[in-house]
Amino acid sequence: MIFVTKFRANDLNDTKGKQIEFNKGVVDNFFNFTKDEEDATFECSSLATPADKRTIKVHFTLSPSRGDYKVYQNADGSMDLKDYFLNVLHLTSANLNDYFAIKKKGPAKFTLYYIPKDQLASDFFKLLSSDPLIYMDKGDDASGEDESITDAEGKVAQIIYYGCPGSGKSFKVKRITEGKDGKKIIWYEKPTEEDKIGKKLDHEPSDEEKASLPNNIFRTTFHPDYDYATFVGCYKPGKDKDNKLDYKFVPQVFAKAYVAALKHPKDPIYLIIEEINRGNCAQIFGDLFQLLDRTDGVSDYEIKPDADLAKYLDTEGVSSESLKLPDNLHIYATMNTSDQSLFPMDSAFKRRWAMEFLPIDYKHGKAMKFTITIDDTTYPWIGFLQMVNEMILQATDSEDKQMGEFFIKDSVTQKEFINKVMFYLWNDVCKDLYNPRRVQAQYFLRVKNQLESEKNDYFTFAELFSDRNNGSRLLKEFILYLEEKFKENHKDILLTEEKRIDWETILTKTIPTPGTTEE
Repeated sequence: MIFVTKFRANDLNDTKGKQIEFNKGVVDNFFNFTKDEEDATFECSSLATPADKRTIKVHFTLSPSRGDYKVYQNADGSMDLKDYFLNVLHLTSANLNDYFAIKKKGPAKFTLYYIPKDQLASDFFKLLSSDPLIYMDKGDDASGEDESITDAEGKVAQIIYYGCPGSGKSFKVKRITEGKDGKKIIWYEKPTEEDKIGKKLDHEPSDEEKASLPNNIFRTTFHPDYDYATFVGCYKPGKDKDNKLDYKFVPQVFAKAYVAALKHPKDPIYLIIEEINRGNCAQIFGDLFQLLDRTDGVSDYEIKPDADLAKYLDTEGVSSESLKLPDNLHIYATMNTSDQSLFPMDSAFKRRWAMEFLPIDYKHGKAMKFTITIDDTTYPWIGFLQMVNEMILQATDSEDKQMGEFFIKDSVTQKEFINKVMFYLWNDVCKDLYNPRRVQAQYFLRVKNQLESEKNDYFTFAELFSDRNNGSRLLKEFILYLEEKFKENHKDILLTEEKRIDWETILTKTIPTPGTTEE
């Protein structure tokens, strides 16, 4: 078995406080660690420089809050994994698109290979002839559009993906559950009175057929008014076969997903909850909370369904004696850290979930093609994003309000930029820093070159629609202001002859932005 991954920013950071780490999915499905601390021996080599071989002792330490394992420097001062990357192979941040692979040789014994990006396919896969499975953290697709999803990620019992807006949380869940272009979706025939299960289709249905056929994916979005009845089901009025008023149990997304998992025990069934932190989870889950304690995917405890739910389960031909989540029912949720949740999730609820933070990816191939057009000038989205995210962090002392690479979905016009990006900067970041009598220093909606006729160098969102923004002056000056601040924070950045930032440099050589790398 082999695990393959791109380098993370911290892996090649020469600060000892930034550790190499492996997430819970990798630990559970590849390393199979069970203790809080584990020791292993790594035989390290490089496809680029085969002579650079070292045998290294690696000490793993569990991070209880997230379930991942960190690799710290060795207590005896001997060479550790980061020393090998930095001091033997002399890797730098320029190598972040390269890979390393770990092959399991035996208990606590592994072989590690450093793989330059251009050698991944040509040399490395020759090693895989006897290995049945590869774990990939990120794909090598040049567009950045089709990230490879690990088998481990598709088998997690329940997980919350969290991060700032636009960091790709929903996209990741969609790729895990649906695959590219929906190729992983499993479709079934409609259940009938004679066949309550519904057979799995052996072909992909037409788009017209898909509208009426069940599949293995169930999706919902939490909100402040969402409750147990909306999640599980309840009695609702309707008409019977004689067109008379009648009440019957109407199942909702949880009940439907649960029944599907019992009917199709060999298929993965996915229950997807978007914006999980916007609902009152204690009220929504109710006694289902007990089911979230799971071992190997199966609930450790059973609960008794209420009479209405039990009757529905009977009509569907599945057991109604008790409720117990099966191992093929996977619950995936997303959480936007910028939302000021009305109902914060308590620690008892959160610790029953695997948690995975999705950092901002300034090197995402697709997002790097996005542009912002202001009048006749075009700016790279990723360049703007780095600049403005630094200002957001300084203004709020928080990473939560920063924007991810997919805050916009494509290149944007000036109108779209104002109404989506500038409105967010005003409404969610800067508005609380603004008071007509006293504007705080951290307020960054400002112009670089203030006109003599202007009382202040700052502007509000409404002024983007005023005469003050004639010729898009406020927007252009705002970009200049961001450039100036970015130059102050990055003294060695490449400048043009006009002392402007070379935007192409930001695209081809990412400059680490404070607060956006994984901790």
